[in-house]
Amino acid sequence: MHKIINTRRQLKSICSDKAVFIYGAKTIAERICEFLENSDGRVKAFLVSNKYENPTVLCNKPVLRIEELITEHFGTVIVAVGWQFSEEIVKELSQYNIDSLGVISPLFLDDLPMDIIKSNGCKKISPHTAIAEDTHIFADKTSEILIESGVVIHSKVRIFASQGSRITISKNTLLHESSFVWAEEANIIVGRHSCLSKKSSLIGQKSFIIIGDSTTIGEEAKVSAKEESSLYIGNNCSIGNRTICDAARHATVKLGTKIRLQYNGRIAADGGMISIGDGTTMNSNFQIGCERSKIEIGEDNMFSFYIKMDAGSHEIIDVNTNSIIDNSMPIVTGNHVWLGLGSTLLPGCSIGEGTIIGALSLVNKSVPSNSICAGIPSRVIRNNIKWRRIKTGKSEC
Repeated sequence: MHKIINTRRQLKSICSDKAVFIYGAKTIAERICEFLENSDGRVKAFLVSNKYENPTVLCNKPVLRIEELITEHFGTVIVAVGWQFSEEIVKELSQYNIDSLGVISPLFLDDLPMDIIKSNGCKKISPHTAIAEDTHIFADKTSEILIESGVVIHSKVRIFASQGSRITISKNTLLHESSFVWAEEANIIVGRHSCLSKKSSLIGQKSFIIIGDSTTIGEEAKVSAKEESSLYIGNNCSIGNRTICDAARHATVKLGTKIRLQYNGRIAADGGMISIGDGTTMNSNFQIGCERSKIEIGEDNMFSFYIKMDAGSHEIIDVNTNSIIDNSMPIVTGNHVWLGLGSTLLPGCSIGEGTIIGALSLVNKSVPSNSICAGIPSRVIRNNIKWRRIKTGKSEC
């Protein structure tokens, strides 16, 4: 029978009069050992399994292979592993001769004093994390990296903060192999239960980036903000593989909640503003860009493949007056708009709520609500319509 350990008092009680062995993941086990040693506990050794590679010495204590000790008698064994693995470990240890078996719970880790939390210069890393040995985490003296409990970081991940930056990786977030987080004079926050997929990147330079809770950044996707820009991605969003979200030169990019962007897309604001409403979905290979202008996409929009929006671009100059011709008019779509395959929206156009734009259309002016519009250039071919999504399990567009 094992005991769940939720508090420091419970741990002291179970370890009070016996030699203690700690079975566990390196980071958590080290914290337990430090606490017991500071509390007059008697940690004799660490126990590990042959299934995993481990050091031979930890905290100046020997590290023993438990499979080689099947005939030994143990006083107290403390299981200090990720909570999701504890049941499996307890079952494995049932074959050994153990007087007292305790299992560290997540509540205990929250009960630890702050001086037991792993801290290295300007890095603050919760003990209840799983971080690969070849991960590189660096913060200079002016910056701070905070990694909260439950975070899992796979191999070859790089996290850098410099020049007064702050990076926060919130609880239960997953960083896959070779993902990259870099901040220079920037603030980057990754919300709880989120995921940075393989080779994805978050890059901030003199900027602010917020990734909401339960949001996934796809493989090789890139989220970046630079030159005093802001980029926000809401809760429960999905950014597809190789998709780019970029804000530059005092720009703002804001994505609402429950947004689904498929692969090979691009959202880029250079000195302008792009906002996308809640529940909007975009199929692959979309291109949405603005320069010194604004694009506003309403809620529950549905974009098919190869959609293009471009509000503002390179400067156009009148040769007679040498003045700049303003081509930075905004693009606006209302709520519940459906853009068909290969549609293109030009500066100055506005699409009303509930409207459908036909495949391969070129929209260069305002379109009324609840209508069907198609053609090059587009024209209204039917009024007084409405539409609804049919979820097939595949593409909805």
